[in-house]
Amino acid sequence: PSQTFFGGSFCGIANVLAGQPFDTIKAPMQTTIPGQYRGIFYYFKKTIAEDGGLKALDTGVSGPLIG
Repeated sequence: PSQTFFGGSFCGIANVLAGQPFDTIKAPMQTTIPGQYRGIFYYFKKTIAEDGGLKALDTGVSGPLIG
């Protein structure tokens, strides 16, 4: 039982850490005016350049890790 618990916990953490950058990019793209951004790679570069580098992609990661 403890192996299952720790294995599941590790996989859950890895899932959040791998998926959070995509959620950070996806959410603003869904709420903007169509055509405002030229695509996911454009917004990816824009976020890194304007919001503080690669660390900006992990914005909001603590919530999913806790809950």
